[in-house]
Amino acid sequence: MTKTNQGSRGVARPNIPASRAGDAGSNPAGSISRVLVLTGTPGTGKTRVARTLVHLLSAQHIDVGELCLRKGLVVGYDEERKTAIVDLDRVREHIVALVKSSDKLVVVEGHCAPLVIPKEFVFRTIVLRCHPEELARRLRQEGMPESKIGENVEAEILDVCLYDALRAHGGEIVLEVDTTGKRVETIAEEVKAIVEGRRGGKVGIVNWMERLEREGKLDKYLRR
Repeated sequence: MTKTNQGSRGVARPNIPASRAGDAGSNPAGSISRVLVLTGTPGTGKTRVARTLVHLLSAQHIDVGELCLRKGLVVGYDEERKTAIVDLDRVREHIVALVKSSDKLVVVEGHCAPLVIPKEFVFRTIVLRCHPEELARRLRQEGMPESKIGENVEAEILDVCLYDALRAHGGEIVLEVDTTGKRVETIAEEVKAIVEGRRGGKVGIVNWMERLEREGKLDKYLRR
């Protein structure tokens, strides 16, 4: 178990590998990996967990979706899928600039977050997971249309966000946290323990397709 150093505010510093750390004061481009990426299918709890982590870790929060809308980083709207189409290159430029100007740990959160923050800035990418049945309930409670619920549940079953994270950042820094049946505070504490090096993690902690097939529910959630 890797030891962590204690800051003046009693918050353990992120367990950033020494070989990837740089001068936190000047923070020249690419010299430090101080970004925690929090990604996952809509409904897995990214935003609420990120907001809790900001307080637990004295971090800066970048909500990719909110940033896109606030800065107008969209190129159109997909009427069929009822979602904005973002300009990934412009989003990446904005986020990199924000990271370079920060002297804090930065939590970049969003289901497309791995696609808009280069690997060299990232020390850990965490993919939040949720059992498809619970995910569907959460999304209904948020008032999401059934068509979008089906699309997101299918994406969770097929590991879409995990695939994107692994493709963008590689298996060395990516891991999963299962949020099923857990309170936001509990999930945030788990992530905090990972960030501080007090807890390990890995990829492959869930296999929803196998589990749903075992439960006799796979056909219910996979669209034909």
